[in-house]
Amino acid sequence: MLLPPNQLEQTQLVDQEQKPWSQEEADKRWLVIYLTPQECDKSCQEATHLLRQINVALGKEAHRVTRLLVNQQGEFSEQLQANFPALIQLKSLSVETFTAGEGVYVVDPLGNIMMHYSTEFVGKELLKDLKKLLRTSNIG
Repeated sequence: MLLPPNQLEQTQLVDQEQKPWSQEEADKRWLVIYLTPQECDKSCQEATHLLRQINVALGKEAHRVTRLLVNQQGEFSEQLQANFPALIQLKSLSVETFTAGEGVYVVDPLGNIMMHYSTEFVGKELLKDLKKLLRTSNIG
């Protein structure tokens, strides 16, 4: 749990054309954001695959969660887009808003950056937390 939670809008997310991206474009869903290392290497690609598996494991609740990949260098990978078409790739103009550094962040539908998992996260823990959040939440 991150206290106090930062607001997602402070991260100033932009798409490949440098156009601002907001949570409105994800229909105010829960977000799972993977803030990648400088380069999306093999471990980054494995984590991206694990996040897709977690999304699938959410079953009927999967539609309530949107996955984002935020590359600190702002580079967009054609290979990742081909392998993970539902993954939204973005760049943050204010990466310091992600106060805990690289890893996975969970953002509520109101834009609060609530939780952080290190780059060595365990998928079962994240899945358990997401299921609990979705079960108890009436929003998103």
